[in-house]
Amino acid sequence: AQALGHIPLDEDGQVADFLVAGTHKWLGSYSTLGLGIAPQATSLAAIEYGIQNALHSTFTDDGLLAFVEQLRQSANIQSETVNLCPLISAFGAVQNCVLPSAETVTAQIRNAQKVISIAEQFGWTIEMPDAEMRSGILLLQLPKRHQQIPAVQLQQLFADQLVSLTAYDRGLIRLSLPREPLSHEALVRLEQTLNAASHLVSMQRALATG
Repeated sequence: AQALGHIPLDEDGQVADFLVAGTHKWLGSYSTLGLGIAPQATSLAAIEYGIQNALHSTFTDDGLLAFVEQLRQSANIQSETVNLCPLISAFGAVQNCVLPSAETVTAQIRNAQKVISIAEQFGWTIEMPDAEMRSGILLLQLPKRHQQIPAVQLQQLFADQLVSLTAYDRGLIRLSLPREPLSHEALVRLEQTLNAASHLVSMQRALATG
């Protein structure tokens, strides 16, 4: 569900019956839209039957799916008022879509390795998947003694340094590395912010007791 668009899936696509992804993840279309791909002609009929059966039996309440199927097949399906923005933004993202190759993933991993080298200096823990599943996505976590930093505050700390990422509770951050080499300026900003985050709790305690 998360791999499409992040790592090459040529071999998987040759054997998989159904691939599921979100366009806001792998396309960067921003509006959430679930997408199913049936790469095997032998499985397509069964999947098509399942979709139609779910729609006609009200097994699913996906209004956008019903709307699309009604347009696609002129099917006798009761649709409803739906938000079309996910379709529009996904279509726009498809026009600029460049699926990852081994070379682009390797470039992202090189960027990730640079960030890892910096983060480890300041005590961050690196959450690394198996080599075959590595991509441009990197998860870092603060040491336990600093994990009480609120996610909102942690994310804002990076945003102030023009670093866009997702922060979670327990001091966990998620970075999506670019396909182009990180500039020296970007690496310096990351180094300064990773260092500041690792000392944030200590600074807060000092201010509270001072």
